[in-house]
Amino acid sequence: MKLLMIAYEFPPAAAGGVFRSVKFARYLPRFGWTPHVLTPSNTTVRCQDETLLNELPPEVVVHRSRSFEYRGALGRGGWLARGLDWRIRALLDRLAVPDPMSFWAVPAVIKALWIIHRHRIDALYSTSWPFSDHLAGLILHRLTGLPWIADFRDPWLQHYNYGPTGTRKDRWNRRIERAICRRASAVISPTVLATRAMRRSHPDLPPGRFLTIRNGYDECEFTGRVAPSEDFLIVHAGSFYGTRNPQGFFDGLNRFLRRNPQARERLRIVFLGTSLDGAFAPPDLDGRVEYKPWVSHAETIQWLRQARVLLLIQHRDPAVKLTVTGKLYEYMATGCHILSLNTQPCENESLLRRYGRATVLSDSDPNAVASALQHLHHRYVAGHLGTDPLQPATEKYVRRFRRQATARQLADLLNRALADAQAPRPVPVTVPTIPAVGGV
Repeated sequence: MKLLMIAYEFPPAAAGGVFRSVKFARYLPRFGWTPHVLTPSNTTVRCQDETLLNELPPEVVVHRSRSFEYRGALGRGGWLARGLDWRIRALLDRLAVPDPMSFWAVPAVIKALWIIHRHRIDALYSTSWPFSDHLAGLILHRLTGLPWIADFRDPWLQHYNYGPTGTRKDRWNRRIERAICRRASAVISPTVLATRAMRRSHPDLPPGRFLTIRNGYDECEFTGRVAPSEDFLIVHAGSFYGTRNPQGFFDGLNRFLRRNPQARERLRIVFLGTSLDGAFAPPDLDGRVEYKPWVSHAETIQWLRQARVLLLIQHRDPAVKLTVTGKLYEYMATGCHILSLNTQPCENESLLRRYGRATVLSDSDPNAVASALQHLHHRYVAGHLGTDPLQPATEKYVRRFRRQATARQLADLLNRALADAQAPRPVPVTVPTIPAVGGV
């Protein structure tokens, strides 16, 4: 069977949401589905990783269409264009429903219709963000009647930073999400709580239409044994924004070092994929804190595997409980100890507790961070941090999140959707009305 995947974020773009789509495309052929991926040829995603395309098997075909990226186009002209930049952007942002990538939906639909006809596509799959991917999927489903899976990598109207409540744009967004959930064969989310939130938002729709397929890790990236660093190496992967920042960690680190000045000698801290831009106050450690604004995914995995401690800093906002950061599964796959800050009582915490090798703090209190670092450093000095393999029960639990397993879940869901679409519909039987005789 052939699947058309509509994915605005796809390699060589290396945004966080790319990995779910690229791993589905990599492993679906093992379960009877050959993906044809439709993605823009001119996205504005700044991070690029060409190596991700090498992961795709040869039968996966990537199609690209032009997109009107007005946010990138504005300001390229002379002084007049730059002066009007913010006014034009504000106008187009108001017109762009559901998001600024909606101007890609029309060329995407046109290209997709050619792909469907040329390659005899059997089913559709769209993934968000952006939610314009689902808008294109909805239009294609209505035009072709093909079964369609809508994958919400993050909640939309239920998301903690959803903004335009009560506006005209909000009303349109609600109509579009409603149409997506009504028409899609299935709506999937990466967390159980997000799935439940979607069910609550659409209580009149069958609850079985809303399903959970988690994110995960690629087992082939964790083969072989990697010796942990000789240093007390702490690694953080990911960007800082909103209520997620490292200031509490830095404050706790300062207190830990004041109590244990000898720890400076073997301490090394690496932040991957982030730029602090002077917004926070890291301690002065004579170059022992390193910032690597961008590294490839393969290099990121190598850093994670040799760390003694993996740092996970989460948002302070309790509303993030519907989401689980995708890197958490890769953190667990390393078998390394995880230091988690600002951990809300939700699925993130549940996953970490089941994993076992984690210090889980509900906030970034400097005293609590300093105490956690002191305990972990003591284990490092004793030779018990990052040297022992996972217990069989823990390893079995972590293996549940392999990308091969999640791709099989999607393939099974596509098989059911295709079977339902091909099942013969019962022909309604019209029973003739017999006129009453004799008042009977």
